Amino acid sequence: EEILDLITNEIEAIIQERGDSGLEEEWRENQDQYDGILPPKDYPSEKSSNFNFPITADVVDTLFAQTEREMFFNTPIIGVEPAPFEAHEEEPGIDVEISEKKEQFIDFKSTNDVPVKSGAEMGRFQACLHGDGFMRLSWLYKTEPQYDEEKYEGLKDLERFKKNYPDWEDSTEMKKRVGRLEKDKTVNVEVEYDAIVHNDPIPESVDIYDLIVHPMVKDLQSAQFIAERQSMTGDEIIREIDNKFFRKEVIDEIKNNNPEFQSNQDDEKSSNKFHNTDFEIFRVSLKHSFDPDKPQKRYLAFVLYDREKGLKKCLLQMFYYPWWHNRWDYMHIYIAPKRRKGLYHDGLAMMVRDPQ
Repeated sequence: EEILDLITNEIEAIIQERGDSGLEEEWRENQDQYDGILPPKDYPSEKSSNFNFPITADVVDTLFAQTEREMFFNTPIIGVEPAPFEAHEEEPGIDVEISEKKEQFIDFKSTNDVPVKSGAEMGRFQACLHGDGFMRLSWLYKTEPQYDEEKYEGLKDLERFKKNYPDWEDSTEMKKRVGRLEKDKTVNVEVEYDAIVHNDPIPESVDIYDLIVHPMVKDLQSAQFIAERQSMTGDEIIREIDNKFFRKEVIDEIKNNNPEFQSNQDDEKSSNKFHNTDFEIFRVSLKHSFDPDKPQKRYLAFVLYDREKGLKKCLLQMFYYPWWHNRWDYMHIYIAPKRRKGLYHDGLAMMVRDPQ
């Protein structure tokens, strides 16, 4: 409860600070300006027309296209600097060839396995419009069940079968199969295993509204607390519990603390309400010390804190920060030098607000 209150209180404090400083109002004005939604005009009369000249949309879209061209339509996308020509005494210049192969590999991965271009789109757009865009670079390790059939041919494969299934004596079905092998008969066993279908970084844009970080921090890496607002259905929460990512007690805690999810098993509509409900989840990266005499450690926590529905908050999981580099896995994109204190910059909407 203590760490849960600490996290949710910090989220509320940062959101309040953003509101008091006018940041969220500024972002809404930027978006309205881009969309051509202008405030009513009362000069020289109350019925004066207020035409929209799409200056903001023009300059933002132009800069966005320029960044896309420079970043993704050049070859190579990411250059690799070779070692000095004399670095390899036996074969001078060989590192140039190695660097070119590295560049080709990185281009292939960036185009096919790691969705850099699509993952960065919203972050680049918001950097042009508001002055700041954000991305999260997580690592996706995904497996899917695959099925195969093992074949054991009588006595010659009996020892191999017992080695592959050391607990065969605990299963009636396995005893029958051993019996068949001892009679020199062939046995086929269907096996299931997890095949790796993805094992690469996944860059994703994070909406500027959804990244909860104190506006006065110098940069993301110096932040003590970063929360990302996400959405998960009850069914997705159950899957994360099955994957042993969230605590197994989570479902009972949510249902016991929120009567609307306590349903009769015979009522199919009510029993599926939890599965189909969208919950507001916060992915929280924080520095904290549970012992005041020891230095802070980095943690990653997931909290159900649905501010709109008014549901009781719940700590889904918390563990030590998992990445070996010990840096927050968020990236900050901006286009202009900093003209204010803190984290945020001016975007094109602010720069052309008066002309439009």
